[in-house]
Amino acid sequence: MKEIIINSKTDPLKKITFEDKHGKHFYTVSFYDAKVNSINLCVSSQVGCIEKCAFCATGDAPFVRNLTKNEITEQINSGILAMKKLILDKKPEDLFILIEGMGEASYNLKNCINGFLSFKRKKSRFRRIVFRISSAGNLNLIKPYKEMVLKNKKNMPEVEFRIQLSLHSPYDKERAMLIPNLGKKYKIEEILPKFKELADFFGKKLKINYMLLNFPSGKNNYSKKHIKKLISLAKKFDAEVKLTKYSENIGKAFSSPPDKKYAEIMKLMNSKGIMTTIRDLLGSDIDAACGMLDYRTKLN
Repeated sequence: MKEIIINSKTDPLKKITFEDKHGKHFYTVSFYDAKVNSINLCVSSQVGCIEKCAFCATGDAPFVRNLTKNEITEQINSGILAMKKLILDKKPEDLFILIEGMGEASYNLKNCINGFLSFKRKKSRFRRIVFRISSAGNLNLIKPYKEMVLKNKKNMPEVEFRIQLSLHSPYDKERAMLIPNLGKKYKIEEILPKFKELADFFGKKLKINYMLLNFPSGKNNYSKKHIKKLISLAKKFDAEVKLTKYSENIGKAFSSPPDKKYAEIMKLMNSKGIMTTIRDLLGSDIDAACGMLDYRTKLN
């Protein structure tokens, strides 16, 4: 398989474009976090995406197929190797693997987990490994994710399994507009109890991913009403919140509020006892930020 590696000029980050034998592409992003001395990988689960989120350029790519177990393993190995070449003088102790690249991971859960397990069969020097599946809310992942972890966890004491929900609106009707497949299939009050149950099973808090968006209609998802409802849901289900900055200039009519709005909302939510962080637009200079992965490829 062909690999094209591009270095960010602004961040300690690399984007790897994989090209299969049919000329189709999928992507991995590898980032070094000096604050905690870790390598962070954003791994793809599919070629193309079924979900078609309204704000995501990566989701515009036509769905072709699920990635194989070996392709998941190769993404992890290549991401680690590429970053180690960039940080030659560092010895990262922790590895974070987030299945949140191209595709909806829950539709390819078996290969995602088996690909990770294949990687784990070889000795690694990481003291701690965090493996997180991100989903737009597919309840069909709950049972198989639990079963696969139960079957394999005892042989991997250094691994922490986690779950993340991409929410993006606390209101069902609005969420169905943003996430047209799973957003229409499941109600928020159906999803959150089940995802919390899974997070509790892992012994970790549920993480909610929430992107602040200005809609083409002139409305947004970060009004006082929205944030009040988000706070209520996060408290009810004991969740952490990650406010993800939106990648503009990707051919979408959505836009992002100023950075000060993210800081304002994070401060408010933390004051309410909800652990809240901000995910910056790392790697946007090479189309490696959230929602951008396939944008340049699509243009070409």
